Amino acid sequence: MPVMADRGDRSAALAPFVAALHAQGRLRVWSILVTIFGDLAGPLPGRLALRDIHALTRQFGITDGAVRTALSRLLAEDWLVSGKTGRHAFYALSLAAIEAVAEASPRIYARPAQPVTRWQLIVTDPDAPPAQPAGQALRLTAECWLLPEGEAPADNALVLAGPLTHRPDWLAGRLAGQRLNQEYGQLAQLVAELDQQLGNIGGASQLAPETAMGLRVLLLHFWRRLVLRHSPHLFWLLGPGWPGTQVAQRIGPLWHQLLDRSESWPMPDSQRAPLSLLKSRFTDQQMR
Repeated sequence: MPVMADRGDRSAALAPFVAALHAQGRLRVWSILVTIFGDLAGPLPGRLALRDIHALTRQFGITDGAVRTALSRLLAEDWLVSGKTGRHAFYALSLAAIEAVAEASPRIYARPAQPVTRWQLIVTDPDAPPAQPAGQALRLTAECWLLPEGEAPADNALVLAGPLTHRPDWLAGRLAGQRLNQEYGQLAQLVAELDQQLGNIGGASQLAPETAMGLRVLLLHFWRRLVLRHSPHLFWLLGPGWPGTQVAQRIGPLWHQLLDRSESWPMPDSQRAPLSLLKSRFTDQQMR
């Protein structure tokens, strides 16, 4: 069954995100649905009507059949529950999914914390079995780690503490890896292009509401897939020149620019998260 529908008439602002989505290889429609339910209806027991889900995912070039297959998978895995109101089928997060979304949300919707300025270089015992120090230590080699000052290092470790005075070129490759660096670089480019496009048209208020919703979902989808894969300390350790840090600084403001316009898109058969909850995102939580 094909996943990608005809391109149709898409907004110029949305098209690069859709192209990037389909350029990632085999499209995981279920993952996009996880983003949609988490952002629009979670972590509350809100529900989304099937026809509203289709209206959104068609913008992404995803066929209705692929969406139904992904919904069936999420039902089988107890991530969603389903029901009917009149003629309209709807889906909602299960209790287990509500807990999972609530657990992930502080990382996904956090505002950037104050940059870490002092670090500990930790060298563990080379004659002992390799072990990760306590806390969110970042590995340089089997026995060498970096940890923000103030967090407890491993027992019997050599510790040097102080400010980071130089970031060598190899550091991003060692700590983040080629794939994460590449994917953050691609997202940083998409974010920069969206910033420019919104500036050219006079802001997100000039977008069609459905386009703003599509942008909000895909922007968050790319971010969610990356930010949950690593320690938030990486943003500050690799500094403002790292693409991941550039995205971290822009994701919240861009999401909020799209929020009001996207929420004006009518989805009459759905029950979405209240606007007061949505407006608190990226503003009152710290990365941890």
